[in-house]
Amino acid sequence: MTEPLPPTPGDDGDAQRIIFGITAALLVLVVTYKVGQSDAPVRAPDEAAADASFSPPAESTIPAGPDGDAIRRGRLIFTATSADAASTSATA
Repeated sequence: MTEPLPPTPGDDGDAQRIIFGITAALLVLVVTYKVGQSDAPVRAPDEAAADASFSPPAESTIPAGPDGDAIRRGRLIFTATSADAASTSATA
């Protein structure tokens, strides 16, 4: 009969505990990452842009003064871009 080998230093399950700890940490990271993700489908930028449409404010809602002038200028840029560009280039 052969005699059992004497235990070697560090052969008491240390490697198994380390592997288990690393595996558990990775599992927690994966689960946390998956929980943080939304299940909503991701829309392409062109789809999102197609849904967005500009509706200029009604003239009656634009205030008087410099703020109103800026709003009217922006409204003109969006509603009559080519006419506004032509008038801007003629004065420049």
